[in-house]
Amino acid sequence: MDNEYELRYLPLERNGTHRFSEIFSTLTCSGASIPCVDGIRYIPYSEYYAPAECYIKNNGIVEACLSLDKHLRKESEKYPDGFLSWGWLWNKISDICYNYIKTFTTINTGERVFICLSIVGCRNVVTEDKEFSFDYMGRIDRDEVICDPIEIIKLNDEIEMDHVLKELHIAFLLAIGVKYDDSLKHLIDEVYGNE
Repeated sequence: MDNEYELRYLPLERNGTHRFSEIFSTLTCSGASIPCVDGIRYIPYSEYYAPAECYIKNNGIVEACLSLDKHLRKESEKYPDGFLSWGWLWNKISDICYNYIKTFTTINTGERVFICLSIVGCRNVVTEDKEFSFDYMGRIDRDEVICDPIEIIKLNDEIEMDHVLKELHIAFLLAIGVKYDDSLKHLIDEVYGNE
């Protein structure tokens, strides 16, 4: 095909040249591929894992969807809508981004990719509760949070990729209402400290 962003990914996987499921291994969606009208779909390889769905679409877009419901802490009356311990979630997001970039640099001759994240259906879930900050509690403030895409121009430039993932990490933390966490302060200093 002339357009590198319009491939048929199932034939690429079937001829053994690529294992796309590895992109989603952090969500345990690294089992058998399921053809669909958009491209390829992956689900967890065991019913005992948290629900997730991942896609590689024929236009080159990769989607990874994780249900947070089973990961929310709901044992406290203080958080009736749950508390999201978000550190593990960021690790999953960053793993998918790294795996995606590593895989797609071998397919696309184009240099640019975009990464973004969305959070759907988690309004009022608490994400930060600092004991001595009585005027603020971090929480997801709406049912649908869609962060702006962040562009990676040079896929093979590790410094740029690291910088872009830090930008995405900041966008993630701000989107879920995190304000006081030390890792956010450190990231902002690293990314925007000289501006």
